[in-house]
Amino acid sequence: MASTKVPSSVCSPSCPPGFRKAARRGEPSCCFQCITCPNGEMTNETDSLQCTKCPWNMWPNCKQDRCVPKTQEFLSNEHPLGITLTATSISSSLIPMVILGLFLHHRTTPIVRANNYSLSCLLLLSLSLCFLCSLVFIGYPQSTKCLLRQVTFDIVFALSVSCILAKTVMVVIAFKATKPGSQLRKWTGPHVSYLIVISCMLIQTFLCIM
Repeated sequence: MASTKVPSSVCSPSCPPGFRKAARRGEPSCCFQCITCPNGEMTNETDSLQCTKCPWNMWPNCKQDRCVPKTQEFLSNEHPLGITLTATSISSSLIPMVILGLFLHHRTTPIVRANNYSLSCLLLLSLSLCFLCSLVFIGYPQSTKCLLRQVTFDIVFALSVSCILAKTVMVVIAFKATKPGSQLRKWTGPHVSYLIVISCMLIQTFLCIM
């Protein structure tokens, strides 16, 4: 007995929302396969040929057939962990400041002078600022705050590292300059350490601007 059912004109079922059509190589155009939209993209149409990206403040749902607002998760100042980190940051920043006060009080002593007084004070100040930089990572995220938080930390951290580098280089030069006839004696002045710090800061600032 012959079948009275009308044959289908396509060999593949329709692609539901969240999927896109992809042609099968070597087969008719009515034959295709349904591929899930990539991460961050969606489609709310049947038999869609391509997926669309969601706006920056949204992402696709589980079915990838519509965009939903992103959930904002941040560390609040009122959260116990936020309070603990804030207290730890402030208390830790006071330690370099106390040492800086001792350096200022005993700035005329030979030990402080031998440790490069100006560079040591700059290093202690930058260490204190490094601890305080963690405060900008706590609280509700804002566009300006998010832009400055990483740049601020990068510059302050670069200042700390450049001070340590300058002190290390000066110690190496001082030991090398003790040899008879050494040409490094003219590089034992404080201007060399300041030049190292300024050069490192200019490079870091340029990278942050870029």
